[in-house]
Amino acid sequence: MINLVELIDDDQEQAPCKYGNIVVHHACYCHNDNDSAPRKCHIWRNADDWNKANCDLFEPIEESKQ
Repeated sequence: MINLVELIDDDQEQAPCKYGNIVVHHACYCHNDNDSAPRKCHIWRNADDWNKANCDLFEPIEESKQ
């Protein structure tokens, strides 16, 4: 699901997770199709590390390209 803020904000970047889309100074939106995936990534909001320990659905971009 694309969120309105993602459509109107030009200042975006890819998060370290293949499902994440960061709207700078706002939030990181999760685009994982899993029903248990959050809409916004709590890891970004809490400024923690991006890893499996913080999110079961985390999948690094490097691994997703293989």
